[in-house]
Amino acid sequence: MSISDLAKRAVEIEVGLHSPSLRVGNLTNSRAITDVGDVVRALRLAAEHCQYGEGYNVGATRTYLVAKLIQAIRAHM
Repeated sequence: MSISDLAKRAVEIEVGLHSPSLRVGNLTNSRAITDVGDVVRALRLAAEHCQYGEGYNVGATRTYLVAKLIQAIRAHM
């Protein structure tokens, strides 16, 4: 389940559109989160400056525990 899915489900629970339970799997897993705007900028820069046929990585440098992400969502409700 993605972060946006978690946030959407939390809102649905808050307004009574979904039962107050959330299945998320392993809470000790970590996830790297990258803003879509940053990814778009990276792809544009890659298209302009990178060598054709070469491999490049675009991603986050920081990870977050799933449990901490859920806590953050709950704190904003």
